[in-house]
Formats: sequence, structure tokens, C-alpha cells
Amino acid sequence: MRTDMEKMRRNMEEIQYLNRDVTVRLKNVVTNEILEKSFKERLQGVVTNKELEKNILELRREMERRTSRN
Repeated sequence: MRTDMEKMRRNMEEIQYLNRDVTVRLKNVVTNEILEKSFKERLQGVVTNKELEKNILELRREMERRTSRN
């Protein structure tokens, strides 16, 4: 009986260890998904900023062209 109790205790400890390991891995997966989403959102912002910069440059050039005519 003592041997069985010891086996059961070791099995419970292993289950607890595996449970903690799975919990940590799940948290990492969730964190990675959040980081990936944030990165994608920021990357879209960069593209938008580049487009805005391009439009501003085009407007400046057009304004310079028009003012240089007068």
C-alpha cells in the first residue's frame, strides 16, 4: 500500500508539473498572437504614413509648380 501511495504521489506531482507547463505554453501562444496582431496593425500604419508622405510631397511639388508660374 505504501508503494502504491508513493506512485500516486509521484503521478500527481507529474500531472501538476505538466499542467503548469501547458499553462505557460498557452500564455506564450496568446502573447505571441497579441504581439503578431499588434505588429500587423503597426505595419499597416507605416504603409499609411508612407502613402501620406507621398501625397504631401506631390501636393508640395504641385504648389511649387503653380507658384513658380506666377
